[in-house]
Amino acid sequence: MESKQNSDKSPELAALVEAGDWNIKEKEFSEFVEYNPDSLSNEDFVPVFQSGVTFGNDRFSFTLEHKESDDVHILYSQTSPAEKYKSSAEKEQTFKFNFGNENFEDPVTYENTKYGSSILEDISMADIGKTITALKEFISDYFTDKELISPEYAPQYKAIRDNGTSFFAQRKKALESYLQNLVKQPKLSPKELSDLAVYYDNRVYKNLASTGKEDMTNAVKWMLEDGLKPSQINIIGRNMISCDPLDQDLVKKVLQSPEIKKFQQELKSKAVSANKAK
Repeated sequence: MESKQNSDKSPELAALVEAGDWNIKEKEFSEFVEYNPDSLSNEDFVPVFQSGVTFGNDRFSFTLEHKESDDVHILYSQTSPAEKYKSSAEKEQTFKFNFGNENFEDPVTYENTKYGSSILEDISMADIGKTITALKEFISDYFTDKELISPEYAPQYKAIRDNGTSFFAQRKKALESYLQNLVKQPKLSPKELSDLAVYYDNRVYKNLASTGKEDMTNAVKWMLEDGLKPSQINIIGRNMISCDPLDQDLVKKVLQSPEIKKFQQELKSKAVSANKAK
């Protein structure tokens, strides 16, 4: 592939780079480009760099892998809205979701993913470059050559990104709204309880990733703050993947713990104070 990574890059490529919604971690990329494949001290450690970008309604993931000498392989995927949405990457539109009757955990319900790789191509690190800017240019150029994206639609890609109207952004917002509305319902169906179990599991793992610490006590506190009843919390908690499968009474024990009893009293006191302030 002819590289366009130079000071005379075309305005079309520059516009395409600007239109992408990039997710690149600079530290990880720096470690990847600094790897010396000829160094014996590094022979047991071959770094792999994973990243992604969204162009319009299409989301791309790509992985760079060091091979022999200065060669690199690229593995990539392109995820588009499922065919039922009758969309295209450059088309800005309002997407409708029906989470109440669908399994929102199943990607096939909403997405169509295609995979590809450069495993038969000779790609040099010199072509990819050693800066984030150069990487963005290379990936944009590479996906253009593969006819996965087009400079022609750069303005549309950029508008979708700036307006926050991509398929994935809309789906995330709609799913959050659906799940947050469930906790306000006086009665919940078995599916709705199961959906909330997934919702709180995601909160558990997100908090675990950011703080390195999590337990069922925090999850129960979130559910109480959201207004769920202890009977609902017990069912939801038992269905959470993060709940200890060897202790089916874990959620019940947490609900009866002194810490949670104290927390419930604090919530009641706050509610009374809020009502008096009205």
